[in-house]
Amino acid sequence: MEPIITRTARIWLGDDRIVHLQPLARREQTLADAIENVSSVATMCGGVVRPLLIHFEAAAPQTPECRAHYLSNEALNVVSAVAIVTTSMLGRIVGNLMIGRHTRGAPVRLFEDNAKALVWLKEFLLPMPA
Repeated sequence: MEPIITRTARIWLGDDRIVHLQPLARREQTLADAIENVSSVATMCGGVVRPLLIHFEAAAPQTPECRAHYLSNEALNVVSAVAIVTTSMLGRIVGNLMIGRHTRGAPVRLFEDNAKALVWLKEFLLPMPA
């Protein structure tokens, strides 16, 4: 499947069966962006609950409504786990805000290293059909 490009993100399914989301530029994300990105992640999942790796190195501000939607049941029911990878101060702030408000659904963790995030996410992959 080809990557999906939205106004604020590039979303693709890796060979490792993990969905990846990479924000584009440093555009503030609104509720409309969150709705579009969650819908695109669901499309990329193809009806299978999959782990999500968010490459948050180019973090951009998010409105409170945007962050709330990313942590909604609708958003977290299509993924089995969420790893947020960032080394930027803004990324850590936004990531910690999201984790601090996370109370249900898929587990969410913040990482500074892509490889460690992938190891953790692989624990949440569903077995391949026989």
